Amino acid sequence: MMVLSYERKGLPPNFADILQEDLIQVFSKYPQFDSKRIEVELKNDGEVDQLWISIPFARGRS
Repeated sequence: MMVLSYERKGLPPNFADILQEDLIQVFSKYPQFDSKRIEVELKNDGEVDQLWISIPFARGRS
C-alpha cells in the first residue's frame, strides 16, 4: 500500500475515481499485479489530506 500526503488544492470531486481508472489501465499491462483489486481512497485525519492507493500483487506472484 502506498500513502501520499497532499494538499487538496483544486482537485476535482471525482479525483479518486479518475486516478483509479488510470492506475487500472497502467497496471493491467503487468501480470504481477491484480489490477481488478486496485483501490484508491482520499482520507482526512483532521490534520492532513491523504491519498491511499492499494495495488495488490496477483495471487501466486511475488
